[in-house]
Amino acid sequence: LEPGNVLYLNRLGVFYFRQEQFTQAKTWYEKSVQVAPQDPINWENLGLVCQQLKQPGEAEAAFRKALEVATQDRDLYFNRLGVFLYQQGRDAEALDAYQQAIALASKSIYLENLGLLYERMGRLEEAQHAYERALEQAGDMDKDLYLNRLGVFCFNRQQYEKAIEYYQKAVARMPRPTYYENIGLAYNMMGQMPAAIEA
Repeated sequence: LEPGNVLYLNRLGVFYFRQEQFTQAKTWYEKSVQVAPQDPINWENLGLVCQQLKQPGEAEAAFRKALEVATQDRDLYFNRLGVFLYQQGRDAEALDAYQQAIALASKSIYLENLGLLYERMGRLEEAQHAYERALEQAGDMDKDLYLNRLGVFCFNRQQYEKAIEYYQKAVARMPRPTYYENIGLAYNMMGQMPAAIEA
């Protein structure tokens, strides 16, 4: 063993995490933050394993510590904290974290997370705007994901024709089975069974 080698400690943590041996993973991640407390990745890993162990207080403390010590890529850690707070149902705090992440780096995944939060809060126009911005920001390889997200948003609003438009645009970029299934569901809700079966 190399007790002072943080890379080695982290690799052991990752190994046990992937094996879903979370208690052992936590032990190694705790050692890594002791050896290198200024590395935000170590704190983030500790927070993730605490989540798996249903230890939300420790998870939050670790995510906040990651943000505190981060000197670059702070948007990543604001987003990570936002996701955690969203999962805890703390919408106002999650909103603040997402907005801070987006202020630092307007990435599609952050905007999608913001949209999901707005949707849960019933702020539907803001949700749609966030999803549209996510689509605009996305690279060509990922646009299908955000077209599908907009389709799901419209489907949930019972705007089935608009949903189908988005799903078909997603299919044109990447013909994933899920997108075809979504098209079929939308046609089914419109009472167009032949089109649903064809999709």
